[in-house]
Amino acid sequence: MSRGHGHLNLGDQDVPHDQRVRVLLTGTLSLFAAVGNRERRTRHLTRTTALAAACLFLFACGDHAGDGNDPCSRYNGLATREQIARSPLPDAEAEVLAIELSDGLVAPPDVYQRIVNDLAAIRSTNSQLVNLHATPSWSPDDILVEFDRQGAAAVTASTYSDWNCANDLHGVSSPPKLFQGPTGRFFVDLQFAHRFNAPLLATQYASLPHVLDVSLLDRAGGDGNDVCASVTGDTYNYIFDAGGGDCPAGAESTINIDVRLGSLS
Repeated sequence: MSRGHGHLNLGDQDVPHDQRVRVLLTGTLSLFAAVGNRERRTRHLTRTTALAAACLFLFACGDHAGDGNDPCSRYNGLATREQIARSPLPDAEAEVLAIELSDGLVAPPDVYQRIVNDLAAIRSTNSQLVNLHATPSWSPDDILVEFDRQGAAAVTASTYSDWNCANDLHGVSSPPKLFQGPTGRFFVDLQFAHRFNAPLLATQYASLPHVLDVSLLDRAGGDGNDVCASVTGDTYNYIFDAGGGDCPAGAESTINIDVRLGSLS
């Protein structure tokens, strides 16, 4: 049956769409009146059946039938809700390394578990590596969104809705708050309840109206201990870097240990 301003034919009546439920309920009341002196129990059953039919009609034909009016029903993110809901995983270090190794928005479960097992095996036989942990290349659970003046005013007034679907899917963990930088630019530090591939996450916000730029954040505060991972075939390569310097070079490190693990049984 078509929706919108269609009509429903009820006997000899041509009923507008927005009155169909009212007409049906009116017909139901007439049915009750016609029952007359029938047994009360029969009357009660008839009423229950008729009201049930009316309710079904309301939900099947009303203006909010199905999920078609959900403004986010057609929003295509880079991961499903189920995939996103797995994060945060118990081992934050392994999750971040798995994210950095993948080309997806969230950590692949098999890569995550492989890294968990590898790091445990490596550290169990190398005591000097126990306190060396991975430092994320960027914060995995927040991004910095810059707005123009019109967007900033809308965010302040809580009327900016263009990011609603992205915020809902990705699980923004606190109400967005706008702040003005020293140069007069307007920013929101969007914080999430999950860990993401931040460069990919940024693409979901960079194209929104009134957004000027999206920046990745570095919460590490400079060089320090780090663990880097890479994959060649089925071999996982790990570099444990102590003291400072960049992982790929490790030139300034006081300790630099390269570990390669093939397929684990």
